[in-house]
Amino acid sequence: MLVIPVGGCGEFGRNLTAYVCAETLVLVDCGIQMPDDLSPGIDHFVCDVSALIERFGLPHAVVLTHGHEDHVGGVYHLLRTLERPIPIYGRPLALRLCHNRLRRNGVAAKLFDPRPLAPGQLLHLSAHSSDEQPDPPGLVVLPLAVPHSIPEACSLLLTGPIRPSQLVTDFSGALTLPQTLPDDTRTVLHTGDFKVVAETVRLEPRPSPLPPIDLLVGDSTNALSVGSSGDEKIVEDSLQAVLAGQKGRVAVTLFSSHIERITHFAKSCERHGRRLCLLGRGLHEAVDAAESVGALKLPASLLCTPDEAALLPRHQVALLCTGTQGESVAALGKLVAALEPNSGAAFGKLRLQSGDTVVLAARAIPGNERAVSRLADRLVLHGISVISGPLYAVSGHGYRDELRWLLETFAPKTLLPVHGGARQLAAHAEIAASLGIPALCQSNGDVISVGSRAEVIDHIPCPGIAIEGITVGEVGTETLRTRRLLHTTGIVVIAAVLNQPRRLTVRAIGIADAGTKLQALCEQAARQAESVLHTHLAQATDGSPDLYDLERAIGRVVRSVFRIARGIKPTVVCLLGDSPAPPSEDLLS
Repeated sequence: MLVIPVGGCGEFGRNLTAYVCAETLVLVDCGIQMPDDLSPGIDHFVCDVSALIERFGLPHAVVLTHGHEDHVGGVYHLLRTLERPIPIYGRPLALRLCHNRLRRNGVAAKLFDPRPLAPGQLLHLSAHSSDEQPDPPGLVVLPLAVPHSIPEACSLLLTGPIRPSQLVTDFSGALTLPQTLPDDTRTVLHTGDFKVVAETVRLEPRPSPLPPIDLLVGDSTNALSVGSSGDEKIVEDSLQAVLAGQKGRVAVTLFSSHIERITHFAKSCERHGRRLCLLGRGLHEAVDAAESVGALKLPASLLCTPDEAALLPRHQVALLCTGTQGESVAALGKLVAALEPNSGAAFGKLRLQSGDTVVLAARAIPGNERAVSRLADRLVLHGISVISGPLYAVSGHGYRDELRWLLETFAPKTLLPVHGGARQLAAHAEIAASLGIPALCQSNGDVISVGSRAEVIDHIPCPGIAIEGITVGEVGTETLRTRRLLHTTGIVVIAAVLNQPRRLTVRAIGIADAGTKLQALCEQAARQAESVLHTHLAQATDGSPDLYDLERAIGRVVRSVFRIARGIKPTVVCLLGDSPAPPSEDLLS
């Protein structure tokens, strides 16, 4: 069996792990990665599986562990790339959320082939049909229910190669693994996202006897966090206390997919006589998806519209909002923007007011702390209380004690830590080492052979692909580098004056506020640029200087003018030809 982390190994998001067994390629999860400060303008990243497919062929199935975007959000891109349907296995909520993303991105419904996945029910996947080859070898996937911050999360027990005839029937008539596996069969426990509740991870149903685990592919998100993640009951009680103790409106921002927290908060609103208003497209979509599969039921009498909430006494209103990461386009960001003078209300007549309370019921993703802090500061300046902290944001990922418990309980021969940055992977490996379990701290694209021992045998490239608007992969590392430079230095543009080929004009954008000083600096730069232009024209033997060398020379002298005058090195673009070249390396460094 081969195990290949394609995404999510050494990073947060873009989770995708490939399993190859008996010529069968199975993808576990297919998520997106959200942009950070190093990728301005990008909507999200998806996995590039082209090298994987070139090596092993088309995937025979995708198996989803749960419905979070970093695990299911990239299925739309995969299906659009393949241009053919492949079976997508998952629990009902994960499939519904996946379908919503496909529809939102305009993927044809005929490409989506959803297949139900149920804990305890074996799934035999093979590259060969029984018609082509009697009793074909393949990979057996056994879903095991685990606690997480979204309903219906699963760990997966993957066993192979194994043939249908080698499976046995238990007392209830269901297929199960044999007690003794063939010598060439290997077993991998893919944890997905999980946490431990009440001293057990509650793998349901737990195979008995459990086969030896050759490799544990383990979530490392909170490997640096000491202790245990805590029970969701902590958040439920804390939010209920806020509803009981505050006289104004209470607005809670949380991840839209945190259905359990939404359920508890809704019940607390009923208990304390508050109507509940949902704000944000993502929240409405998640609630609709959960209700459609029976994972959530909100009484119609409890819910109200923004306009109805605006007319009710404030102590009778509670809001659930998107915007946990300080996004200006999310519901909480729009409510904060509406606090400014002469700004329109974001949601009908509904506005936050002094005396209201906002609870940040989610932790800031690393890199988003400043945006969240700025949002909170603006709320406080308008007399609105802001409450946050561990009592309101219990994690759905296991802490160090929980990771240790899992390793002790299942005693894998080797650990492959995934779902985290380099520090998280190293911390997870350290826990394993303390228990005498070797760990492979690898990178995306490493090909791991699981035999008598797990070892890296190869590497295939699998970079992230940037999605921006309707474009796919058009924004690469060089474009992002240039954008970051523009963000910090501004840009100076040099162009020829219309109908005056020997005259140049210089314009500065994002360098300084407009005024006589900046105008004089641009005029000085234009004169220096014209001097270089005239020199090159005079030296050209045929009267036509090399355009590329000319633009570089003019760019360098203009950049020098700004550096001497202002002590900065702006990005300079010289546009003299019909098809201007990108800024030169020496002008961007």
